[in-house]
Amino acid sequence: MTFRKASLLFLFLSLAHLAQTQAQFQWVLPLQSKHIPFGSAAADAWAVRENKQIYVVSEKKGGRSLSYDSLSHQYGTIWKTWKHGLQGVWNMDVGEMLPPVYENIIPVSIQNTNWAFEVYKYGMNAIVNTQNNVVLPYQSSRYARLSFIGDSILAFLKHDVYDVSKADLLYVSMNGKTVSDEIAQRQSPPSFKRISSNQYILTTWQKGKPKSDTFAQAEQFIKDIAIARKDSLFGYLRRDGKWAIKPLFQAALPFNEAGHAVVKTKGKYGVIRPNGSFLIEAKYAFLKPSVLGLFEFKESGKLGIIDTTGKIIVPTGNFKGFLPAGTRCLAAQSGDSLIVFRFNGEPMALGNVAVPPSNPIHDQYFLVRQKNGLQGVASPDGAWAIPPALKGGVEARKNFFVARAEVEPCCTIGPFNIGANQPNKYLIFRRNGDVAITAVVDQVQDGIDLPYIVYGLGKKWGVYASPEVQLKPEFDEIKMANNHFFFVRKGKEWGIVKWEN
Repeated sequence: MTFRKASLLFLFLSLAHLAQTQAQFQWVLPLQSKHIPFGSAAADAWAVRENKQIYVVSEKKGGRSLSYDSLSHQYGTIWKTWKHGLQGVWNMDVGEMLPPVYENIIPVSIQNTNWAFEVYKYGMNAIVNTQNNVVLPYQSSRYARLSFIGDSILAFLKHDVYDVSKADLLYVSMNGKTVSDEIAQRQSPPSFKRISSNQYILTTWQKGKPKSDTFAQAEQFIKDIAIARKDSLFGYLRRDGKWAIKPLFQAALPFNEAGHAVVKTKGKYGVIRPNGSFLIEAKYAFLKPSVLGLFEFKESGKLGIIDTTGKIIVPTGNFKGFLPAGTRCLAAQSGDSLIVFRFNGEPMALGNVAVPPSNPIHDQYFLVRQKNGLQGVASPDGAWAIPPALKGGVEARKNFFVARAEVEPCCTIGPFNIGANQPNKYLIFRRNGDVAITAVVDQVQDGIDLPYIVYGLGKKWGVYASPEVQLKPEFDEIKMANNHFFFVRKGKEWGIVKWEN
């Protein structure tokens, strides 16, 4: 059976099985010694090598042989190729776009609509399109500020400059023809151009003609709304140059995800809605956003927390500030201690807690450190999901906590006895505090936002997602290859596994 037919048959069986299941590790290439996977994988394709011949295998198109020495997936349908040490570009849909004749190739964008590449040859730099035609000629220095306007115009500077805000961009089309400023600007989303420390210009097109307005201060557009100052007051400006909310404020912050923005008027702070009406009346000497739906306020020099109705959630105190604790609590820094509050203002009894290490917010569980330096994981009900006994560093991942295998007092943490402190090894917990791997592991691969964790135990490797979904540590090697593919090896046999959810 040919490589193509064998691959298609196995893929058909695998995909039929996938249609009936969820959240699992799925074999897409069984362990065998003939085809060795390499490089990085696309969303539905990967590369394998058979002796000196390489193939790209697609779940949709089967296997195709390619006459390159090597290749690696870049983005979308684009792969970088190598031949005799030189680089090219191959597209899964249309074939070779750039022959392997360049010392280096860098795509201007990693979007599927990208049509321009920086190429390097004999110490010179140029920009070519997907037909390998030179769009910007070879020069000794790199082109700067490369960006796309719409689908067909490339903006650039002929070289790097110290202050890019004072440099005028040039424009070129896909076929290398110069594009005028007027045409480029008409196709560009309006944005502010700073011409001095207190002068910003926004140019919009109205009835086919440019119209420029000058502002004393301006921020960048966020969801097509920008804060801008006209004379001495701030307002909220749309990209068409018209005011969404006229300049009425002495100070203003961007709208948050809930559509609330802190503003200052007549010397006091309040919160407005997108239509400019006040959600919280401007009566505070100080106000700033805290976690979503809550705001820090100041009264008589002390800080507290209010909600969107102005109700006091945390009464004022001698707090240095507030920070999130998971997604259902917030913490107040008071001296060298930390007081954790639920969103209803109820304090939690967590003992002698110090400021937690900086970590991403993924769910309700949060990492805290006690004053004695020991760390644990708390839940919003005030209980310890992981007791505060972790002595070494702890990494908070989206689905796991990874801790150094050091606990105090040695050597039990929850139901798990590690036998002895091992500072160069790791403990893996699920986010709710349950032990994920009932052993001290030797190595952990990167992947802070992944739904699984790759770990080494002894000289073997495994992958854990949940008690029901895992690859046991029985592989000699596991390589993560992007897009949730794994290249796994047992002895001289290689296979490919994909995480499906």
